[in-house]
Amino acid sequence: MNTQNSTFSIRFLAQKGKCNAEGKAPILARINVNGEVVHFSTKFRIFPDRWNSADGRTLHLTKEEKNIDAMLDDYRALVITRYNEMVLGGAMVTAAKIKQSVLNLDEKSVKLLDVCDKFIEDYAIFRTWKSLQLNMVKAILILISGKATTFGAI
Repeated sequence: MNTQNSTFSIRFLAQKGKCNAEGKAPILARINVNGEVVHFSTKFRIFPDRWNSADGRTLHLTKEEKNIDAMLDDYRALVITRYNEMVLGGAMVTAAKIKQSVLNLDEKSVKLLDVCDKFIEDYAIFRTWKSLQLNMVKAILILISGKATTFGAI
């Protein structure tokens, strides 16, 4: 991809037509790469009158609004980082690929269930080893005490 002629932007918008029962609108991220646009939910919501559309941020007056803005800054930094990684890696950069990478849907992502499966597998091996170790200690103690003279007698 010729990065000298490419365009890239990230903006946040409140989807005012999709307010929940509380009256809060979801905040979406919009990624644009060379005219290709994708959206994804940031999982944050804001009252529409507390959103500054021009800046793509909250009004930044309450603690909750400041927290949302801080998280949006983190999202922006992550999107920019993923874009730069793709450009520097020589990959074909698309808005969809950046979205997948940010949402951990790319092939390099480790899924939580995979981590849990690995933990369960390792724990089962550990328990088996601890059980074997405990049985060996018991057998050695029996041999030392003189109650048995060979392992076959245990």
